[in-house]
Amino acid sequence: MHHNAYLIAYDIRSPRRLAKLHRTLKKIAIPVQKSVFIAHVEIGNLQALKDTINGIIDEVVDDVRIYRLPANIDLHLMGEAKQAIGLTQLINDDSRNKSRTFMFTHPLTNDVKGLE
Repeated sequence: MHHNAYLIAYDIRSPRRLAKLHRTLKKIAIPVQKSVFIAHVEIGNLQALKDTINGIIDEVVDDVRIYRLPANIDLHLMGEAKQAIGLTQLINDDSRNKSRTFMFTHPLTNDVKGLE
């Protein structure tokens, strides 16, 4: 099955909805900052993810953004970001081809996912 990686960022007004969305995303995605997650979604299942999020948020006042990440991501980590939960290591760095592979480990399941 082919997966795409998505960056999910949100700003939720209600503390109750914020906590619920955060708990929900922690089950299915990798937290990289307090309100930012990376989700690996099978092609065709993005709508189900969006429906899950829509069932939690208030579309009038909350803001959720989902960005598909490119296959060859150029990621720069600075400060505390170097120790982001779930981000293991740069495992392949081919500077001649500008090709980098990043591996992510889901904090609950320890499933390893890669971004090339």
